[in-house]
Amino acid sequence: MPTQKPNTKHTTTSIIAAVSLALSLCITPYANAAKQLAFEVLKTLPHNSTTFTQGLLVAGDQLIESSGLYGKSFIASYNKETGEQTYKIPLPKRVFAEGLTRINDTLYLLTWKENKLLRFNATTREALTPLSYEGEGWGLTHTDNLFLMTDGSEHLYLRSQKDFRVLKKVKVHDQNKIYRFLNELEYAQGHLWLNVWQTNQILRVNYHTGEVTGILDLTSLQKQNGGNPKQAVLNGIAYDPEHNAYWVTGKYWPKRYLIKISTPVTQ
Repeated sequence: MPTQKPNTKHTTTSIIAAVSLALSLCITPYANAAKQLAFEVLKTLPHNSTTFTQGLLVAGDQLIESSGLYGKSFIASYNKETGEQTYKIPLPKRVFAEGLTRINDTLYLLTWKENKLLRFNATTREALTPLSYEGEGWGLTHTDNLFLMTDGSEHLYLRSQKDFRVLKKVKVHDQNKIYRFLNELEYAQGHLWLNVWQTNQILRVNYHTGEVTGILDLTSLQKQNGGNPKQAVLNGIAYDPEHNAYWVTGKYWPKRYLIKISTPVTQ
């Protein structure tokens, strides 16, 4: 995602819509509001604090991470326990790397404004023929038969794994609240997990409907890593089946965490 929040324009129509939304919130019951999720830190390990973390995934004993910014973007793989780097794929200066996912032996990397889904052989690191798309690229993950993608808006895009065309898009919401600046994604355990850019929240989402079913607040971890408040933001979530837990980190964070997510028994 970019290093600053996109500009928005406020029109009379948007003001009326905002007032209508505020009134509706006053009368909407909250019985089905998304649950606040809890977490337990299982491990705290070092993270490369020069990495502008975009995508994060687990592949066996490796963490594979994409790092953004023009002239500095790369993909790196390192041992999830020791942090020892196994390879690094530097990217052209004209590329701003974004979300990353892996299907079988292919790595798929979004680009921010270059309208290209880059592809690499995950074993040889050979560049493969890219696929094209319109608009910005932010977050990327996959299910058994779909790509799931964000573009910094309130929309989640369900895309074909064959040609990357859009099959469906949904708005991510919790009752009447619409979430914007949707970013890094991870699909695991039947749930979509979604970072909201410039917040300390990870949302658990039903990707078919866009409904938020849980909210994870990682403010306590951000406070340990926010040396540069404007850019050192939460970003990156990767499911680790070996531990049945999730690795999380952020841009320029010196630490990464393995966390177990749960729903408080009081809810």
